[in-house]
Amino acid sequence: MSMQETPAPPRRGRLPGSGYQRVDKPLHEEMHLRLQQRLEPTVEAAARAVADRAYGGGTLESKADRLARGYRRQFLSPTLA
Repeated sequence: MSMQETPAPPRRGRLPGSGYQRVDKPLHEEMHLRLQQRLEPTVEAAARAVADRAYGGGTLESKADRLARGYRRQFLSPTLA
């Protein structure tokens, strides 16, 4: 390694795939069906409808927020997430 080359700084934050994405995926799919069937008017409403079955600690509100964010990343444009 020459003087000009410096190692990249260590990556910060959570490692990819170490969150709830995998366990939330079935709930995202259920949310998608609920929205397609017009059982729920918004992504947030669909997330609240399934939040009681979401894995992890926290309040139902925090789980619903996480599910809505994940749904947007999976099914909608990344700029909306």
